[in-house]
Amino acid sequence: MFGMLEYAFMRNAVYAGILGSIIFGIIGTYVVVKKIVFISGGVAHASFGGVGLSFYVGIPPLLGALLFAVTSAVGVGLLGSKKIQREDTAIGIIWALGMAIGAFFYHITPGYLTSPASFLFGNLLMIGTFDIYLLAGLA
Repeated sequence: MFGMLEYAFMRNAVYAGILGSIIFGIIGTYVVVKKIVFISGGVAHASFGGVGLSFYVGIPPLLGALLFAVTSAVGVGLLGSKKIQREDTAIGIIWALGMAIGAFFYHITPGYLTSPASFLFGNLLMIGTFDIYLLAGLA
């Protein structure tokens, strides 16, 4: 079993799993207390808009996804705090808007692109060293 850890991609997957469990444990508690369980799906799917826009503009998809994720989380917070909409409604709006933007830009981008499912679902074994440092910074 420990022979698998000879490979860098397996070590990265283990590191990401450990760091992710720390991060998600902390964030999960906050999400449950605030009763905004829908936020994880909303922000994750809204960040797909950043992926589609990134492909269209030609910048790294992680950067676009990160910008869209932060913007959507701030947008949900602003809509919810100003009582413009209930937080669940705001999350649903941002979820649909982000997915629509991502699908639109993904469709109009010329050339061959990676499958959108790889960005929506991911693969823990494809985590790189930079991603580990990013997770460590968040933890």
